[in-house]
Amino acid sequence: MGWTDVDFWALVFLLSEWAIRLVMLAVVPVRRTPTAAKSWLLLMLFEPWIGLVLYLLIEPDGPVFAEPMVRVLAARDIMLEATDTEYVRWNIVPSDD
Repeated sequence: MGWTDVDFWALVFLLSEWAIRLVMLAVVPVRRTPTAAKSWLLLMLFEPWIGLVLYLLIEPDGPVFAEPMVRVLAARDIMLEATDTEYVRWNIVPSDD
């Protein structure tokens, strides 16, 4: 079984299709209407690679797994703004002592 073996690449393709189907089965239904989720899952069932590319290109919210990171970055920015505001409001100036 080498890199040029067609059976090896067919197996890799088949396993990757099933991996996409299983992952998207958990990801797609989140935050979607039943009709939209059913449509996406039907596409993923018949054409997993094409469905994955279209999902990543078309989906307006982006991948669901990116949402927690966005929340963390937004919370960090809010904390930094609050800290800067407090610094200016109280006129805290480091002393030169």
